[in-house]
Amino acid sequence: MQTIQFLHSYWAYLVVLVVFLATFNALVGFFSKTFLKESMAIKISELASLR
Repeated sequence: MQTIQFLHSYWAYLVVLVVFLATFNALVGFFSKTFLKESMAIKISELASLR
């Protein structure tokens, strides 16, 4: 019984870590795409105003 609790504890921490990393990765990906779109829009508008 003690071995099962030991393994369960480590699996639980591993799952929490993977969920945390996946959430962090998703947030970084979302915000980097948002900022890239905004910066590209600014660059395009700057190029258009140069003419």
